[in-house]
Amino acid sequence: MKLKSVQLSRLMSTFVFVFAVIAAQFAGVSFVHAVAATDTWTGTAGDSKFSTAANWDTNTVPVNGDVLVFSVLPGGGLKTLNNDLSSLVLGGLTVGQTTFDGANGVGYTINSIHLGDGAIISQKTSASLGISGSIVADGALVFDGAASPLSAATADINVPVTNLIVQNAPMKCMGGGGGNFAVNWKPSGTVTVVAGSDYFITPANNSSSSVIVGSGSILGIWSMTTAPMTYAGDITFNGGGTTQGSPCGQPNLDSLESNGTNVTLSGTMTLNGGDILYAIGDGTILTVTGPITGGTSALKKSAASTGTFVNSSSANNSATLGGTQAVPVTTLPAVTDSQPTTNMDILSKTIVSLDGTRQSVFVESSATLMGIGTAQTLSVGSGGTIAPGHSPGKFTVTQTLWLGPGSTYQAQIQNATSGGYDQIQVSDPSRTTGNDVSIDPAAILDTSLYAGYSIKQGDQFTIINNLQPSTQKVLGTFAGLAEGAQLTVSGITFSISYVGGDGNDVVLTALNTGKDPSTPNTGAQPLKLANPIVLVGLGMTAASLLFIAARRRFNN
Repeated sequence: MKLKSVQLSRLMSTFVFVFAVIAAQFAGVSFVHAVAATDTWTGTAGDSKFSTAANWDTNTVPVNGDVLVFSVLPGGGLKTLNNDLSSLVLGGLTVGQTTFDGANGVGYTINSIHLGDGAIISQKTSASLGISGSIVADGALVFDGAASPLSAATADINVPVTNLIVQNAPMKCMGGGGGNFAVNWKPSGTVTVVAGSDYFITPANNSSSSVIVGSGSILGIWSMTTAPMTYAGDITFNGGGTTQGSPCGQPNLDSLESNGTNVTLSGTMTLNGGDILYAIGDGTILTVTGPITGGTSALKKSAASTGTFVNSSSANNSATLGGTQAVPVTTLPAVTDSQPTTNMDILSKTIVSLDGTRQSVFVESSATLMGIGTAQTLSVGSGGTIAPGHSPGKFTVTQTLWLGPGSTYQAQIQNATSGGYDQIQVSDPSRTTGNDVSIDPAAILDTSLYAGYSIKQGDQFTIINNLQPSTQKVLGTFAGLAEGAQLTVSGITFSISYVGGDGNDVVLTALNTGKDPSTPNTGAQPLKLANPIVLVGLGMTAASLLFIAARRRFNN
């Protein structure tokens, strides 16, 4: 018995020794954790609950560390799901699928999610994911495939995270009009924007976190308000790269415009490996007050930039020009050729006369379209101006006219004879449904009198001649000018009607007589008399985007 006890003791000692030797061999080695399970939502059970195993392709309920996949389902539509697993901490989310069959896109809305440290959010195609309640993140996050793959169903949701990695995430067009708001991730450490990806700094995630921008990436500053914004974090641009096109239908642009949000960058900016192009929107000021380092590299204006850049750097150790660089308004040569299948974009800070033909024409902020040409559709955006003719004259739209919020229609009047006043003619008599003429309530009518004017009481001026059937009315009215409203220009009062002419024209009617007291018209510049009905400070809030694109080489 004693011998057996001794043998057992020696055996245990040997086991402990061998275990210690093996453990020593692996000292400091990180063991690879088991691969997280992937659970794909099918909704087979029909009760929309996470806790129902039959709703998942694995036929098991998700557990901590799992990656949930919300893919495309037959029939598409909107699916509202209930995460009733209050303690579930996810290893990641995958939204959509790699390929899209063109018919089964789907949107999901979940009440809440909890993301573990290092969770990966992957955006594919054909599906969207909204959060109606709360989001919790325990640490760092990785975005793969989209800069903002989640949306908040009711309001902005702010989620603190430590570090953030954005990869494989080309910029999406983030224009106004969307019903949802983005989830705002608030990093406290470092944001790493992997080459070819994009990241947005917003007031909600504005912190002192540093941003490292990879080659060929875009750093954007975006706000839904016009309040000035300061970003104090350090920004490092690591080289240039290939040119990225705009996702909003404006080809050959390195970045998009900002509009209305003045931005100050007060942290340290480092330019590594090439010039950095900035694109600042009209009416916007980008000011750099922090130190800039970069040697021969510089911040330079891109072709899309129309705003003002101010270099007030505390220490400029780069080739960036100091002081203020503003973009002047430029009058471009008249366009006289006929290209009825070609679109035309009137860029900010430019004045263009279209005397030829184009398919679709869009007028950007601080841009002016003139001329006697023809367009299939004409859209005048916020801050854009349409001034028909060559003082005065007629511009023809064959299908659709849209005057957006904050746009301006400059209508000059000289007399009531043909060609004696400005007119937009919308000539689509074949269309019997829909509104070919749409006027946003914040669009401005800027009426002026042209030199040599002679107006009699009762004279009528059809400033928008809508050739649609009279049953198709004009949609909307100009700011401050409801049906029958009056406006006075240099002592002459006009009334406005949106059911004038044959029942759907916009007509100004003179209520008294007036004549230019100066010499008759000799073709000189028009006498511009302010219309007091023009509203100042409409208080518009526009989605604002400021993008800085990194590029290795820039041909000045």
